[in-house]
Amino acid sequence: MSAEDDNLSVAENLPSKDSQVLCDASNIEKLLAFWFEHSEGIEKWFKLSLAVDVECKPWEPLVVAAQEGRLSSWSQSTDGTLALLLLMDQLPRNIYRGTPRAYASDAQALATALDAIARGVDRQVPLERQMFFYLPIMHHESLLAQVGCLGLYQGMLARAEAGTDLHELLESALGIAQLHVDVIRKFGRFPGRNVALGRASTTEETEYLKDKGRGGF
Repeated sequence: MSAEDDNLSVAENLPSKDSQVLCDASNIEKLLAFWFEHSEGIEKWFKLSLAVDVECKPWEPLVVAAQEGRLSSWSQSTDGTLALLLLMDQLPRNIYRGTPRAYASDAQALATALDAIARGVDRQVPLERQMFFYLPIMHHESLLAQVGCLGLYQGMLARAEAGTDLHELLESALGIAQLHVDVIRKFGRFPGRNVALGRASTTEETEYLKDKGRGGF
């Protein structure tokens, strides 16, 4: 496939700009194709990248629609639930990076994720996609949530075949989950959010941010 063909394929998977069809369920397939089929895996999903942030920007109307509850019917399907979680938890972190809006729908994402997990929806998708049901828990500033999320990630790793690329990816993801636990255990919150949320950092947090930077979480 040429670069031109690849760009055309990506463009076809962007959401319609027509507000009347914005909430159409066909956008579920388009969003999942954008996030999973045209990605570099963990490098695209979690690495701080202005280029990826720009790629995510066209999805902002759907992010807003999800936050306003206009896509609630999507939760009736497995793929729709996954798409909702991406719109409420992942894409805001790219589109609104460094602002309070990056975290504005975290509570909605957490409620959606917990409901989906309780219904076993997370186990109905391929293993590499299951983590996106658990990320809203990882993003919650609660030690109980962090410990629970760590267990979910350990379960994913146990289900992956050893020696595979997926197993390696999930090992990296488990390390990230452990880091979240450690930060919440130490600070009770994610200091990397302090500037965006207008929170004053403690002396200890300031020292941590000097070493670790402000990105992430």
